[in-house]
Amino acid sequence: MNPFARLVLELGQLRQSLDMGDFLGYCAALAGNAGAVVKYRTLAPVDKAMRGTIAFVVEGVRILVPLDAMARMLNGHDETPTFGGAREMYASNVYLRAFRKGLKADTVVDLGSNRGLFLLLGAKALGARTLVGVEPQSFYTPVFAAAASANGLQAGDYTRYERFASATLRADTITLREIMERHGLSRIGFLKCDIEGGEFDVFLGDPDALRQVDNIGMELHPKEGDADALVRTLKDMGFTVVVTDQFANSVAPAKGHYLYASRTGDLA
Repeated sequence: MNPFARLVLELGQLRQSLDMGDFLGYCAALAGNAGAVVKYRTLAPVDKAMRGTIAFVVEGVRILVPLDAMARMLNGHDETPTFGGAREMYASNVYLRAFRKGLKADTVVDLGSNRGLFLLLGAKALGARTLVGVEPQSFYTPVFAAAASANGLQAGDYTRYERFASATLRADTITLREIMERHGLSRIGFLKCDIEGGEFDVFLGDPDALRQVDNIGMELHPKEGDADALVRTLKDMGFTVVVTDQFANSVAPAKGHYLYASRTGDLA
């Protein structure tokens, strides 16, 4: 996709998900940072300019993102703008866009939870009563707590594990089986995964654990492992699988950016 077409797409998605005032604020920030956007071919300078608490509408619900509070806690740890992650998560809806409208999940597990933006989506859009985030970087924990509080969630409403997701249980890891045992779960309604290539360990290392998972939305990293083998394994476990590029176009697994899988017929 050429840069102009991508910009039009991004702005169209934001217009659908932001209040008019916030959308116009983003457009003003875009105008003020146009030089940097053209030079670096990224909207990151615009995302960084956004301030305050922004409300996104996604899947029919409003999610509040307290940008300033989150930025203060991330200072010195992660300088990537939170608005950019929210734009991808909510405006582009990258983890849910391949699923039918109205999808619900009683349990949501977020591998590679980062700031926890998907857990907010799990609580408010999917209606999950059990929310579990796995994120090894401890500095993200209070960041998510601030975002959760802004959306009416209390500490007892979710669990965060400061560990790496893996198929092998070690001191610094946690497995899907361990999560299910700790929480007394018989199934995971929705599994979101973005663990920078670690998906090949988690999914190929213990494929039988996937029999208790209904739906999966994943950022795929084909350079880190065998994406074709991953798709075959998911199909062997009873999933229907769709692989897309960054813009939701179907592609071969080796060229994939996102993977969506359902064993319950919930793909759109």
